[in-house]
Amino acid sequence: FVWWTLLDWYTILTGVQTMGLVSMDKKMIKPAFFEVQRLYSRTARDYTIKFLGLMNNQKLRGPVNLDVLVVPADHIRSVSYSLGDLDFRPLSRGEERYQARIDTARLKDGRSSFLVRLELDNGEVLYQKLDVLIDNIDDPPVVSLNLQQDKILMKNFELKVNAADDGTLTLVQYRIDGLEPVRLSGQDGYYRQRLDFSAFQDNSRHTIEVMVKDDGKHTFSTNIRFVYDNTPGIRIDLPYDLDRIAWKENKQDEYFWGFPAEELPDSRTWIVCDGCNAKLFFPDKKDKANNVMVSLGNYIRIKPDHYSVLNIWGYSYWGNVVNDLKVYYQDGTEEKLELKLSEWTTPNPQCEDHRAYYCSQHYETSGKDGMPSTSFYHSRLLLNSKKKLKAIEFPNDSHKHILAAGLEK
Repeated sequence: FVWWTLLDWYTILTGVQTMGLVSMDKKMIKPAFFEVQRLYSRTARDYTIKFLGLMNNQKLRGPVNLDVLVVPADHIRSVSYSLGDLDFRPLSRGEERYQARIDTARLKDGRSSFLVRLELDNGEVLYQKLDVLIDNIDDPPVVSLNLQQDKILMKNFELKVNAADDGTLTLVQYRIDGLEPVRLSGQDGYYRQRLDFSAFQDNSRHTIEVMVKDDGKHTFSTNIRFVYDNTPGIRIDLPYDLDRIAWKENKQDEYFWGFPAEELPDSRTWIVCDGCNAKLFFPDKKDKANNVMVSLGNYIRIKPDHYSVLNIWGYSYWGNVVNDLKVYYQDGTEEKLELKLSEWTTPNPQCEDHRAYYCSQHYETSGKDGMPSTSFYHSRLLLNSKKKLKAIEFPNDSHKHILAAGLEK
């Protein structure tokens, strides 16, 4: 029994058999197989592929450089790429980086993906993907407004322009009655401007022209006719019991989530619904003021008269449930009407309502900016105008929040 038999038993128990073959090192004695294993046993899991200079979902136009970093740099047989309908093509090799120049103008416009293929000396293959948008055809701007032809506007109006382009917008402006144009400011394609029409005479007619240009010299222009009518509508006083409007400096308001006060109309003012010509009286938006009535079977008395339409402005909170709203007539009869209001962050076509007012975000107790957009909606309910209305009973559904209500004769 000699000392080297101990080494043989250690090798048998702890490693791959080397038949006792060892190599002498300056520092230690070890099986030669371990050195071979270190040099040749890398697998695809040991490698990373990184795109340099390109980001996920980036828009590409014309010639672009594909620059790929592969770490570690040894034991690589080939690195190739594909894009869209292109077959895999080799990348030019540097020390650790692989490059190619691609003319995207030869490819089909639309969403596509770079796919980089790494093949190792041992035959293993690793892929890395990057989604991109190929956009070589310059399209004109896509624009929507909160205006329709022959719309009624009151003293207070906020012009809202949503503009999107596959390039860069260079100009968004408006002008009234052909006067000097005014440039609109905004971000993320959303532009707003509060206008005061108090100098106009009732029932006077006017125009608003909106013009949008992009860097491809495309121009969108529209001329909207409107009638100035500052006569108040018929409002229904509601027992507000909840604050759902918050200010930027106090996002953690009474409720967990709130409409952004800065984007809403002035407190206690008449405005016209964005989606139609119905007039609504906007509640108080000052901090800590109640501005929403939670629908809990509230019974609201009305000055008896003949009315043809009941207008409800509000939204659903966590759901789009259809409920019955009851109306009571002076002759002792009653009628059930379906009240449908979309969820405040998600319009629902099945609700048959329309957007009354749009906000680009909402505030949350987290304090974050840029939360998803919100809206409140308008539901138009037809009444029996031959009878005198005397009261309204709202549904018993805490998910429905009412901001305003009004009547039309």
